[in-house]
Amino acid sequence: MKKIINPSVKLDEANNMLDELIKIHKLLADKVDFEVKDKKLALFILLGSQISLAARALRSIEQGWVEDIAKYQRILTEARDLVHYLCETDHSEKHVQAWFSGNKIKSDRNGRKMSIKNRAAFLDTETKTIENMNSSVNTAIKALSKYLHPSYELSTATFDFKKRRFKYFGKKGEVFSKQRIKSLTRLIIYEVVFSFGICLIKVFLLNTAEHLKKMATFTRKLWPESFEK
Repeated sequence: MKKIINPSVKLDEANNMLDELIKIHKLLADKVDFEVKDKKLALFILLGSQISLAARALRSIEQGWVEDIAKYQRILTEARDLVHYLCETDHSEKHVQAWFSGNKIKSDRNGRKMSIKNRAAFLDTETKTIENMNSSVNTAIKALSKYLHPSYELSTATFDFKKRRFKYFGKKGEVFSKQRIKSLTRLIIYEVVFSFGICLIKVFLLNTAEHLKKMATFTRKLWPESFEK
């Protein structure tokens, strides 16, 4: 196993949240007819995939593999947008069937996102808190975006300047500051939590209050200063 070069207590909190989401996801299986390719099955699959992607992203944070984190985050964001579109749109069935057939839902079709007001209600906080969270998330996304294109940062990710050679078949882990670990971890969890939140509120309605309270509690642990009055 690769040596972990970015250990952090914040990852423990994030992994605990994923464990809680896994429990909720398994409960959702009772609400799904696996013989019918409908909205509930699509959402169940998307939520499970998001957990898996988030777990890999957290592992990449531990290893310092920033280019992998960027890729996972981009997919998580697109999945969140798709989840929100399917939950909030009454006429999404034809797009659900298109998705099951292997087609990509166009971005203009999945652009609906959970409003700041609804996110605030979900986390039992003020809209200003969500605006502050969004600001830090957008900053982190901007920093990661350079690793999604053939930028200097990405192109030198496996180049050792001291030895003047590439590590062609490996990865070069970066040692992150505590603040960067915090911002990356928050970014990954942010995407998954709100996908689960809107699915529980809009579609599955499974012990909603209890589960939303748990997710809100974990989110507050990751963003303590944002929730301070």
